[in-house]
Amino acid sequence: MERSMCLVAVRAVLAGLAFVVLGGLTFPSAGAAEEFEATHCYGGTSIAFHGSQELKPLADWVYNGIVRSPNKLLNGAATHGAGVQRGTGTTREGYVLAKIVDADGDIIVVGDHYAGLKFKLRFLEGTGKWRGITGDFESEPAASAAKPAMPDSFHTCTQWKGKYEVRK
Repeated sequence: MERSMCLVAVRAVLAGLAFVVLGGLTFPSAGAAEEFEATHCYGGTSIAFHGSQELKPLADWVYNGIVRSPNKLLNGAATHGAGVQRGTGTTREGYVLAKIVDADGDIIVVGDHYAGLKFKLRFLEGTGKWRGITGDFESEPAASAAKPAMPDSFHTCTQWKGKYEVRK
């Protein structure tokens, strides 16, 4: 009888261990880094700081947009961003701060210095489910309007690919 009780106890311990190991592989743990991809389409306006032909273009800009992503938490999120930029195209450099507002109204703040057409942006902070967010993503052009709809405006889409982690 003691031996069968011991076998039952060993089986229970092994079953518990298997549940813990398989559960850890199947269900992401809180705070685990999550990879994501998204398309960000936006339009906005810019204002030149000067009209000099001797200096690189210098402007500020503001945009509003939307995110499309297989990541259900980010899909359909609205964006608003602003920044300053010196130069254009592959020689441009600037600074951006933006907010991403999800379907629940929770906010993620992203930003950083950027250069060129392909660059990284960092997750700086968040509210609600995004509180404690860290990570970054690479942004690169996916499509742009051939001509702006209005003077000093722009219309473009970028592809995002990166990782984030929410630490509680």
